[in-house]
Amino acid sequence: MASLFGARNELSIPEKVRGDKSAAELIRAWVTTSGDVHVTIKTDVWPDPAAYGIVLADLAWHIANGFHQSQGEDVAEALRRVVEGFSAEVGSPTDTPTGQIQQP
Repeated sequence: MASLFGARNELSIPEKVRGDKSAAELIRAWVTTSGDVHVTIKTDVWPDPAAYGIVLADLAWHIANGFHQSQGEDVAEALRRVVEGFSAEVGSPTDTPTGQIQQP
């Protein structure tokens, strides 16, 4: 099966992370050819789920910045659309998360 995004289907590891022996991967997310999203999440890094809210906000800003760099989208407008999509999905989920904690 061909990747949705060309021949390469994994993202690169940021240079600053490669040199940090204490760095930990928090989230992996994949989209299938049918449009389903599958994730692996490390939920034992911080004791308060609010910390993951900060991660989600950071991701939103990075996504907006990526749209700006790759497509010329206004950062504020891209961020507004990300938040709009997030709010819509939180308010009325299109599916129910399944899965379980797995040991490494």
